[in-house]
Amino acid sequence: MVNDWQVREGGGRGRAPRCARVVAVLLGLLAMAQAWACHDDGHVRLNRPVALTAAEHAEFAAMAPLSVLAVDAPPMVRHDPRSGGYVGIGVDVWCFVANRIGLRYDFVAGQGQTVADRIGQVQAGTADVFLSLSVDPERARHGLFTLPYYETYYAIIARKGARLPVHGLSDLG
Repeated sequence: MVNDWQVREGGGRGRAPRCARVVAVLLGLLAMAQAWACHDDGHVRLNRPVALTAAEHAEFAAMAPLSVLAVDAPPMVRHDPRSGGYVGIGVDVWCFVANRIGLRYDFVAGQGQTVADRIGQVQAGTADVFLSLSVDPERARHGLFTLPYYETYYAIIARKGARLPVHGLSDLG
């Protein structure tokens, strides 16, 4: 499948080719990463080691800092008004991977922007990465996605046979 970034590789600000390389490496690393809510690297681990060549490390280190976008989607990403930064599982995984491969990055503020606004910024080439975003067929037409890196087994249980007055999401608020 050809996506918008692949079509634009020859034009724009040159972000498409470098993002494609970054996404290719992130695909491999994130496919092997498991994350738990944390504020340091101690809670993110790889299931198996990933070997990068010295040339790959040098290429990542030579890249200009990537512009990283985020949108509030707890527990994956949440804006922390006290620090002005972002926290969450997705942020922890991003930082873990980026730090391991030598990527420089800056989180770009954007409170109040929608997911569509952020996707538009990546498509326009004014930003490089948007996290954490679930994959759906429409979104996949507009960008490169890593493999999923977080899986949960949490569930909700209620008394068997109970007649609960819950008919939709609005009843849970």
